[in-house]
Amino acid sequence: MFTLTHPDGHQLSTDPGRIDRDRVHHWLSTDAYRALGRDREAVRDHLASFGVRRIGLATLDAHGVYPKLGFTPVPPQRWMEGVSER
Repeated sequence: MFTLTHPDGHQLSTDPGRIDRDRVHHWLSTDAYRALGRDREAVRDHLASFGVRRIGLATLDAHGVYPKLGFTPVPPQRWMEGVSER
């Protein structure tokens, strides 16, 4: 885990204990373009209406955070990637 403090005093941290889920949802539902006015269930239902059943997530160091949010590990043999070198 690390914490980065910007010159203006704002902090960015990977500490899962510092995540205020209610505040994050409030920000997403009131300020972020894609989630304005939506509650958590509405976002889930919206994705389901497009047939989305699975969301992929990649992380280097936050494996302890995402199970608390409903994510489960995926066997690594199933993943492949192609990277464009532009």
